[in-house]
Amino acid sequence: MLLWLFLLKNSLKYRFLFQTKYDMITSDVKMMRTNRRKAYGNKT
Repeated sequence: MLLWLFLLKNSLKYRFLFQTKYDMITSDVKMMRTNRRKAYGNKT
């Protein structure tokens, strides 16, 4: 029982870390897309 709780805690922690990393990557991609769109807008 204790082991199961320990594993659950760890999985939640890793999921949280992964989620934050994923959010950071997606926000970076969004920023890159908007910057690219701005650059193309300036060229025309």
